[in-house]
Amino acid sequence: MNRFFAAAALLACLGCADEAIEQAHPADLLHHPEGVCVLGATVHVVSSNHDRRYRSGALFSYPVAELASAAPAMLALPSGFGGVLNLGACVPAQGEAPGALVLIDRVTRTMLRLEAAADGRVDCAAPTCLPIALGGTDDEGLITGLRDPGRAVADGDQLLFSSRVDEQASRYVLGGALERVGESASTRPVVGGRWLIARSRAVALSLTDEGAEDRVLFGFDGALWGVAGDQPDRGFALGRYGDLLIAFEDTGEALQSLWQQPLRNHRRRVMRAGDELLVFGGDDQVMERRSVADGRLIGLVRDLGFDESEGAASLGDGRIVVTNFRGHSLSIVDLNTGTAQIVGGAQ
Repeated sequence: MNRFFAAAALLACLGCADEAIEQAHPADLLHHPEGVCVLGATVHVVSSNHDRRYRSGALFSYPVAELASAAPAMLALPSGFGGVLNLGACVPAQGEAPGALVLIDRVTRTMLRLEAAADGRVDCAAPTCLPIALGGTDDEGLITGLRDPGRAVADGDQLLFSSRVDEQASRYVLGGALERVGESASTRPVVGGRWLIARSRAVALSLTDEGAEDRVLFGFDGALWGVAGDQPDRGFALGRYGDLLIAFEDTGEALQSLWQQPLRNHRRRVMRAGDELLVFGGDDQVMERRSVADGRLIGLVRDLGFDESEGAASLGDGRIVVTNFRGHSLSIVDLNTGTAQIVGGAQ
């Protein structure tokens, strides 16, 4: 089933939430893992429950040092939250501000923001752990807010949520109200950065101290995915067809392309690990290792063990973790040896 029909099937399912199977998510098995967030010494993995097999998705937490061997801890979610669970944002600690994890429930169109302890662990203790609405219906039954919220970028107390359907993004300030911003365009996040980029249009949004500001794209015409650079005004994007790697700079008016490199195949995700950009997610299960400086190819990792990757994060010391969405597992990739180890297990 291609991604268009999969999305259509999911949207149909979202309208039938009461028909979901009322079986609790297993405490030791991943089911369609989607997002990965590393905070401190803890790896958090979102088990999405994409096909509504269980009552809800789940958030599993592992020690970074024991990811391949330790049994995960499963967070207790609020009742009724997480029918289809996605990672909303992974916010690392900055100065005295603690790190945070944002979860999205695509069924109830709500979010949950969890502050992390110094070691990266999160808790959801009542009564403060309450979902916040990202969408709903008005008195006349019309849909309000985001119809299908996607991943957000963060800046301080601000969250800028993308959308999986063709609608405006939404900005939320903690303790405040949700507001629609920007042009009506399906958007893709720049992970770890402050931009949302339209997939098939030459427009973007930048999250600043003043709120969300419009940007045009100069030198490229949309993006499939993105990741932040090592400077606050720099980032990298996959072109709209997944066959081009782009470095860009935010000039205050535009996201301007600095260089572009063609990829060996269609790729769906990009992440940064030190001085390398890693692009992956194609049918050939190959990861391309490319230079941050100019995008040139510097190596390949083969036989990764995942064929539909939705999330990835760096573990440090040349290791990364990637979700295997269809295989219900994780892959730990060691860039030092060019090998991959599968953990978890198929269901």
